[in-house]
Order: sequence, then structure tokens, then C-alpha cells
Amino acid sequence: MRKRGTMDKNFNYDVFICYRGASWLGCELAARIDNAFDQDSLIDCFFAPKDVSHGQDFKKNIPPIMQRVKVVVLVLSKDFFRRQSDDDIVLFELENALKNADVCFLPIALPGFDYAEEDLSAFTKEETDRFKYLSAINYHGIYDDNLNTRIIPSIYNLLQKQSPLEQMQKRGGKKYVVLENESEYMSMQMQMLDGYDGEVRDPLLVGKKYILDVGSNDGDGTVRNFRREGVEQVVGIDIQSDKVDAANAKYGDERTHFFSVDVEADDFDERLNDIKRQLNVPAFDFINITMLLLHLSNPYNLLKNLRKHISKDGYLFIRDIDDDFNFFYPDKNGIFRRYQNMVTFLDTWGYRKSGKEIYTQLKLAGFRRVQVAQIGLNTSEMDYDEKETLFNVYFGGMPHDADLTVKNHPDNALLRGEARWARENIEEANKLFHMDEFIFSLGYILYVAQK
Repeated sequence: MRKRGTMDKNFNYDVFICYRGASWLGCELAARIDNAFDQDSLIDCFFAPKDVSHGQDFKKNIPPIMQRVKVVVLVLSKDFFRRQSDDDIVLFELENALKNADVCFLPIALPGFDYAEEDLSAFTKEETDRFKYLSAINYHGIYDDNLNTRIIPSIYNLLQKQSPLEQMQKRGGKKYVVLENESEYMSMQMQMLDGYDGEVRDPLLVGKKYILDVGSNDGDGTVRNFRREGVEQVVGIDIQSDKVDAANAKYGDERTHFFSVDVEADDFDERLNDIKRQLNVPAFDFINITMLLLHLSNPYNLLKNLRKHISKDGYLFIRDIDDDFNFFYPDKNGIFRRYQNMVTFLDTWGYRKSGKEIYTQLKLAGFRRVQVAQIGLNTSEMDYDEKETLFNVYFGGMPHDADLTVKNHPDNALLRGEARWARENIEEANKLFHMDEFIFSLGYILYVAQK
């Protein structure tokens, strides 16, 4: 990465920002795009205010720079293509960029811009097709989340590189992350979801004797949902040994046991066999997995292993989540859309498209009767307190989790900006969430499967 402050005609810039200085919004957007890349050692962006020193012959250096640049960002303000003078620098930049057969153009339309009202007579159809080949991304100002959700990712895509946020959105195989406020968070979540899960889960528990809760945490939910009349053994497993110890101290008895087990460890199958032998459990006839698969690097392996330990007529019950099934309305300023995009790259939130993949993973793992039992929990019939619980479960912890993720990725400038925005807008989001006309649906998915 070169040192900023001097225009170098021999340098291979990745991105060139082309805009008209007469447009204050265009200047603001150009500066924000440049700032987004300023901390990225993999991307070199040319932005005239930072890269042209006093007295440099700016125009002389444009042709050699444009012959090597990879992406030209066109910040399209009204009259962008109108020649302002005989020495119009913006059109000079564009004309030279078009001489580079390999350059990609990314058009971004500001308010008031319309291709139909622009004079494109100076360009051939082939040339206009090149810089119009993508539908222009609209940008309306500093509160427009298109900068982070569309513009910056599009530039990375054109460069065939992952952005510092996109690369965090895939299933990363991170071990479960323990949060400072985890007990409070889990309590709120379980309180809210008892009814949602129960109407599907409870009828399946009738007559079941041996129950396994995978991801039992502190044991509260395990005992509340599964220690009932007729059940001979309730087993909870969790990777957090301190939670397991606390659960055993609080609830452990002759028919309730908790064990520290890593479900992704190579010896998982052996550990489960040992537990069954120790407790005289022939096979589990109900296995519960809630909000765990999204945190695993390979859920298929766990499902395939669990199939060995479930009885012939037993049930596997899964609750997971997929944010593609979320919706919220109205969202005039895009606040909720931006928060939802944020969870895709927070370290603590797991892989947010996990839910839809589970059906296929279950089938591949050998389960037969696989049923999507329920999708979505929404606010349409919730009172104020129920809405507040749902808001806190999904949105309320984002500022804290964003700050935690920033600590893990201190050089990610985009992430720092998102964390700051999350803190500044959470109260406004809470107010909007409680409006009578606002609706939110969260993409919880319940699966039921049999061996």
C-alpha cells in the first residue's frame, strides 16, 4: 500500500473515485468511500483530495493511472455528463478510463440524477453500455445504509476480493462465544420461546423416557421443559464446563445429569456412548437442539452422529434461525435493515442463514420423516412487554456485541463505523419497534425428524 499524499502515475490503483466537486453530496460520498478503504491494506483507492499534492500536474497523470486502475466509481450527480468547460476534468477522467478495456465501472446515482436527462452524445453506445451495465445504486445521504450494504461490497466483488465484513458472514466454525450478559439474554429468550416451541415440542414428549438436551447451558430450560412425570433420565450436554457444574449443583439428581461435551470434538460419539452406559440409557427417544447448529462449522457431522443415539421411534427436535425469513415494516430510514445486516458479521451471532440448510443436512444424515414444523415468530399479537422482550433478544444486544467484535478485529474500519452507528441508533429503533403499525417477524425455524 502506497503512502497517501502524492499522486503517482506509475502506481497501480485499485479504485478511482470520479465525482463532481460542485456536488456537496457527491463530495461527501466520495470521502466516505475513500475512508472505508483507508484502513484496508489490500485496497488502494485514488481520491484526489488525499492523493494530489499542491502544484502537481493532476491532468497529466490521469492517462497512465487510468490504464492500470481496476474499478472506477462514478458518483453521478445531476449534469454529471454535461461538459462544464473545454477543460472538463471529470469527462477527461471518464474518457481515459474508457480507453482501458479491463476497467469496471460502478455507477452510484445521487438524488436528481437521471440517465434519460443526461447528454451522453459524447460517447458511443458501446461506451455508454460499459458504464451503465450495472443499474446505478441509489445513495441519499449519510444515513443511507447502501454505502455499507451495497456500494462497498460491490466494489470488493468487482475486485474479486472479500470485504472485511463479507468475509465474516460465512459459517466460520467459531466455538460458542460466552457473553458477559449471557444468563440474562438466555432467560429472556427462553421466556419468549416457551410457548413457540412448546406447542410443537410438548406433544412429542408424551411417553418419552430418555431425553438429551444438546446445548443445555445453565440447565434452567432443560429442567423446565424436560424433567416431567414419566421421564427416567434427562441429560444435558454443553461445552461450557462452568455452566455444567452450576447446572449439576442446582438440579443434579438421580434422573437429571449434565456433562461437559464438545459436540464437534473427534471423540463426541465415544463420549455419548460413555454417558449412556453410565446412566443405563439404551437410546434417547427425544433429542433437543436449540440455537446451536448456527454456531457449528459442520452441523451435518453432529446430526449424523446423533442419529446413532436416537431410538427407532424417537424424535429429534431442532430450533434454529434464518434471517432470510425475517421481515419488518415500515422501515422508512432503513434502520432495521441495517441492524439485520449487522448480525451477519458479529462474532457472537453465528451463521445467520443456517435454518434453511438444516432440512438437507437432516436428509443427508439419514433421517427420514423430516418436517418443517413452524417458521417465524411475529409481533402482530404481542403486548408492549412481549415486544420489548423480542426487541431485546434480537436487537438490544447488538451494540454490545458489535463493540466486542471490534475488539476482535481492531483494524476493520468498516466494522468500527457499524459499531458506532449501532450505539447511536438503538434507542430510536426501540421507539419505532413499539409503534402500533410496526410489525416484525423473526425467522425461527422448528424441525422435527425421526430416524
